[in-house]
Amino acid sequence: MIKVKERRQKRRVWTAFPVYCKTKMQKGFFAISKDLSETGTRVMSNHLLPLNRYFNIEINLIDSRIRLKAKTIWRKEVGGKVKDFGIKFTSSDKERKIIASFVSALDN
Repeated sequence: MIKVKERRQKRRVWTAFPVYCKTKMQKGFFAISKDLSETGTRVMSNHLLPLNRYFNIEINLIDSRIRLKAKTIWRKEVGGKVKDFGIKFTSSDKERKIIASFVSALDN
């Protein structure tokens, strides 16, 4: 068995909820977040998110919504037109702290 070194620096929770993505080249669309950390998320979508491009993502945190700037850092075929995307948040520390607090609440 090959061991893969864990590169994540922040706690991640496995959860599924809708997120809204908007790029400069596309109309907005919904995707499904499969996990969440203060530094990023993994989303599943049948829409294409170009690699290494910045876009806006809106996450519903149950009692509030947060809009973040983000960047697609990896892409993986899941099946058919569906793909998983690794998303890195590029927003402010204040916004990342809001996400960290939400992740902590889900993890308890």
